[in-house]
Amino acid sequence: MSIPETTFQGPTWFGQNMTFIMGDESVEPVPVSGEELRPTADGLFVHPESDDWKRSEVIVSDPGVLVIVGAPGTGRGTAALRRLREQCGTNRVVRLQTNWEQPRKQLLPAAAQGHGYVLDMSEYDKCPSADFGAELLSWAVDGGARLVVLTCEAKVKEQWLGKLGARIVRLATPPGKELAESILQRTGAGHLSFRLVDEALVEIWESSPRAREVLRLTDILRTAKPDTPGKQIAEEFRGWRDWFKTVCPSDLGARTLLWSAAMCDGGRRDSVLAMSEAFRQEIGQTRSLVDIFSDAFTSERLDSAELVEVDGGVRVDPQSHGLAAAVRLHLWNQFPNQRKTLRTWALDIVQKLDADDARRVVSSLMELAVRLNDRSLVQELFEQLSGKRPELLVEELMKASLDPVLGAYVRGRLYTWLAAKPSQEKVDVVAAVCGGQFGMASPNLALTRLGRAALKSPDPVSPALVDAFTALGASKHRALVLTTIRKWLGKVELERAGIVAFLCLANSGQGLVVLCGEGGRDLESPERLATLADAFRKAHNRAETRTAAIGAALFWREAVKQALIPKEPVDELFTTVIKQDMNLDFLEALTKNDPDQTDRFGDTMLRRLIWGPKHSAEAPAATDLSNSAESLLGREEGFVAEEA
Repeated sequence: MSIPETTFQGPTWFGQNMTFIMGDESVEPVPVSGEELRPTADGLFVHPESDDWKRSEVIVSDPGVLVIVGAPGTGRGTAALRRLREQCGTNRVVRLQTNWEQPRKQLLPAAAQGHGYVLDMSEYDKCPSADFGAELLSWAVDGGARLVVLTCEAKVKEQWLGKLGARIVRLATPPGKELAESILQRTGAGHLSFRLVDEALVEIWESSPRAREVLRLTDILRTAKPDTPGKQIAEEFRGWRDWFKTVCPSDLGARTLLWSAAMCDGGRRDSVLAMSEAFRQEIGQTRSLVDIFSDAFTSERLDSAELVEVDGGVRVDPQSHGLAAAVRLHLWNQFPNQRKTLRTWALDIVQKLDADDARRVVSSLMELAVRLNDRSLVQELFEQLSGKRPELLVEELMKASLDPVLGAYVRGRLYTWLAAKPSQEKVDVVAAVCGGQFGMASPNLALTRLGRAALKSPDPVSPALVDAFTALGASKHRALVLTTIRKWLGKVELERAGIVAFLCLANSGQGLVVLCGEGGRDLESPERLATLADAFRKAHNRAETRTAAIGAALFWREAVKQALIPKEPVDELFTTVIKQDMNLDFLEALTKNDPDQTDRFGDTMLRRLIWGPKHSAEAPAATDLSNSAESLLGREEGFVAEEA
């Protein structure tokens, strides 16, 4: 079955907000939530100490562009939100979520007067044109809006920023101790502020840690036991560097066991041993059976690797909080030129371990991707696992899509992974992620990607798509889902997405409640009835979805018999579907080989078609109606033949 490809000539509606789409690229305007703005509130926001910070207030006081230069994790994003909040209020700040190869003005939504926008230009595949900076300025000024562009030092000399030179500021990281106190206060852990003056942390504050690192330190403080000494907290924050100098084993065999246990922390002994042997093979140290049986006993090898067995699993010193994560990070950092080897080893072993231990390894890999901002690792996880162990991938992508560091990248990948002709496995992974935590937290973004999945899915009613649309539809986001489906059905280029979304809901009891309301109460709405009839008609008119449409209609007939939904509006709905395009084959499919003639469904439809709903009760008897049916079908066949 061929699936028609759709080329968007943006802008196109996706979800509740306007998403501008051209080909496989898009820009989504996403309102910044109150939770995201909370760190910018008075009493919590820590002002950067620089003249540039003061100058930024002047630049952004009028509609136009402010460019903030700084590395990710330095607090530049929070600073941008603070400036926009001051000028535009808390309900008119928007983040421009980009999924583009080359930045282009044509992809931007129309700027709304009085609104503030944040655009991260730290990374892109192709450098924008030399005029892009000037175009951004005119976009903001003409729309009466304020735009804050985030970029990094490596981009400053690119031509597109030339026209914005006077609008560029550089911000230093806010004072670490003050920022840490602010984070503790807003996360409900203000009672731990006394720990910030511990002498063991003085060296950390003197090193001017980035905002992202301060956040990590406060996470350690909040999760540490009350009696944990400051020295241990500082040691964990620094990655247990003293432990690696004094305790970490130097023997290769012990090291491979340590690295394996760290990647699969808490996993079964057999899994850790298998990982260790696989590592040796990966780096070319092939061991014969003689070598293996001549080695020290397993218990001795675990001891020499500083590992302990707890509750049937092998752990990296559970008394040293965060040590396993530090070992993983140390491995990746100490051998930066061998990361391909490390990825190959870890991903190969994931295919062989049982589900629980494989999940531990995948979780460790995603954590490394977040800590190192390693986007290639995320891409490789997707390529390697989407078709082989998708359930492990989905869990981690759900978490990563909401991560403050890697989240924007993962959300962008969920869109671009559906470019061209994706496999069913890739579509299903994206759908599963969008129907989970990500969808519940960011329904507009999730629906944009689900709509794209619905357009590209080789199987229109893939179980993953069914589950995703049902989960979102049955949640507090039901109204948004229904509004979105109606919009998709109303646009030629998105019609398939609307049909697929409808069919994913129309073939199950839970989906029926989403579409029709509890007990079918929403079928009393003429607008809802018209939308559902339109969906059935369009689904039936497409060869690729006709069978699913008939199946859904039969399911609805059965639901009427079981009094799950009312008979009269459903009869009216099907009459509309049949009548609009003279879909007599739809009627034939609904009545063909029906063993239960007690409800005389075919008779009811013909009465309504010939005499209308008001007079159908006065129609002739069933035997006469069968002749009418043959006559109608004959005329339709004759008409088609004549046209042919």
